Amino acid sequence: MSRLRNFTRGLASGYLVLIVNVFYTLASIRIALEYLPKPEFGVWAVSVQMAGYLMFIDLGMTSSLARMLIEHKDDRDGGGYGGMLKTGMMVFLVQGIMILVIGGGLSFLIPGWLDTEMELGRPLLHLLLGQVALVAIGFQTRVLGQVLYAHQRVDIQNMVVLFQFVVKFLVLWIGFEVGWGVYSLLAAQFVGWILSTLANLVICRHLGLLPKKGCWGQASKGRFSELFSYGTDLFLVSMGTHLVTASQVVIVSRTQGMEVAAVWAVATKAFSLACHMIWKVLGAATPLLSEMFVRGEKELLKDRFKQLFRMVTGLSALVGVTFGFCNKPFLELWTDGRVSWGQAHDWWLSGWLVLLTLQSLHAIWVINQKQVKALKYVLLLEGGGFVLGGLMIVGQMGTLPLIIWSFVCTSAFSLSYCHWRFWKEFNPGFSGFFGYWLGGVFAVLLGMLPVGFVVQWLTDSLPSFYQFLCLLVGLGVFGVGVFFRVVLPEEWAVKFLSQIPVVARPLLGRLCGLRKQS
Repeated sequence: MSRLRNFTRGLASGYLVLIVNVFYTLASIRIALEYLPKPEFGVWAVSVQMAGYLMFIDLGMTSSLARMLIEHKDDRDGGGYGGMLKTGMMVFLVQGIMILVIGGGLSFLIPGWLDTEMELGRPLLHLLLGQVALVAIGFQTRVLGQVLYAHQRVDIQNMVVLFQFVVKFLVLWIGFEVGWGVYSLLAAQFVGWILSTLANLVICRHLGLLPKKGCWGQASKGRFSELFSYGTDLFLVSMGTHLVTASQVVIVSRTQGMEVAAVWAVATKAFSLACHMIWKVLGAATPLLSEMFVRGEKELLKDRFKQLFRMVTGLSALVGVTFGFCNKPFLELWTDGRVSWGQAHDWWLSGWLVLLTLQSLHAIWVINQKQVKALKYVLLLEGGGFVLGGLMIVGQMGTLPLIIWSFVCTSAFSLSYCHWRFWKEFNPGFSGFFGYWLGGVFAVLLGMLPVGFVVQWLTDSLPSFYQFLCLLVGLGVFGVGVFFRVVLPEEWAVKFLSQIPVVARPLLGRLCGLRKQS
C-alpha cells in the first residue's frame, strides 16, 4: 500500500473518529450535566486533567518506541524488531509501577492543594485513585498501538477508537442510570480499555505485524539506552507542551474555583476538538515522514514536508475561523445558555490554534530526525513561565487574560526558537515563506472572514440553533472549497476523495474543483 494511500486512509478515518468524538463529547457532557451538579462536574473535569499529568511518567518512551520500530520494521524477523518490542514492554511495566506509587501518593495531596470543599474531596480522591490505576494498566498494552502506528496503519487504530467510543458511552450512560454518579467515568474507561486491547492484539496477529515464533530477539541494555535517550528528549518536549496547553483548567480551579473551572472545561471543548483536527493530520503523516528519513529519501522528504506545511497551516486557519464564529452560538445551543463567555475568548483561541500549528510543524521536522537539541529546554521554560505567571498573576484576572497569556508564551518561546531552526534548514526566503509555505493561511483568511462576518450579521437576531447552522454550513462549504481548490495539492485531494463514500464523491469533486475522484 502506497504511503499517500496510507496517509489518506489514516486521515479520513481520523476525521471519522473526530465526528464520532463530537457526538460522544456532546452527548456525554450533556447527560453528565443532567445527572451531576455543576461542582461535581468540575470534580470530574479536574480529575481527568490531573490524570493527564500521569502520562509524563511515560518519559517519552511510547513515541520513542514507535520511532525505533520504524527503523527495524523492514526486517521484522531479524531479532532487532522483536528485541525492541521486548525492551519496550519491560519499560512500560516499570512505568506502570511508578504510576501506581507516585500517582497514588499524589492523589491524597491534590484535594487539599486545590482547596476542595469537604463534601467534594472524597469523590475527587476516589476518581484520582481510579484514574491512576487505569493509566497504570493501560501502559502495559500500549505497545500494540505503536506496532500499528509504525506500520502506517493509523486507519486501523482509528477504527478501534471508534469501537471504544461506542462502548464507553453505553457504559457511561448505564452508570449514570444506576446511580454510580461520577464513578461512571471509571467504569466506562475500564471496559473500553479491555475491549480495545483485545481488538488490537487480534489485528496485529492477523496482519502478521508481530515477529514469528523464535524470531523475537532479546531485550538488551543497548536497546534500552537507545530507547531511553530519545525518549527523554520527547518526554521533556511533551512536558513543556502539556504545561502550556493543558494547565489552564488547573490554574482556573485554583484561582477562581470549581464552577469557573467547569465553565472553562465545557466552553473549550470545541477548541480541543479543533486542535485534534490538526493533530490527526500530523499523526497520520509522522510515520511516513520518519520512514522517508530512515530510508534516506531526503529530497522526497523535503518536498512532502513542504506540501504538508502548506496544507496543515491552511487547515488550521479554516478550523480556527470556523471555531471563532461558531463557538458562541454552539455553547448557547448545547448547554441551553447555562455556559457562555465572550466571543473575544474564541478569537484569541483561534489565533493560538494557528500559532500552535506552526510550532508543531516546525518541531516535527527536528523531532523525527532525532535532532531535538535545545527545543526541550525552550518548551520547559515556556511551560514553567506560563504556569507560574498564570497562578501568581494572570489566573486571578479572569479567563480571557489567561488565553492571551497562552498566546504570548507560545509566540515568545517555542515558536520563535522552532522558526529559527526551520529557517536555517530550509531558508525559504520571505517571499517563498509567505507566498507558498503560508499561502494557504492567507487564502483561507481572505476567503472565509468576509463570509463569516456577513453570515453572522444576517443571523444575529435568529435563535442560536439557526445562527449556528447557517454559520457552520456557510463557512464549512465555502472553506472546504477554498481549501481543496487553492491550498491542497491536487494529487492529495484526489487521494483523499477516493477514501470517502462513493455517493458523496461527485458532489465534493465539483465543490473542490476536481474532475476525477479516484
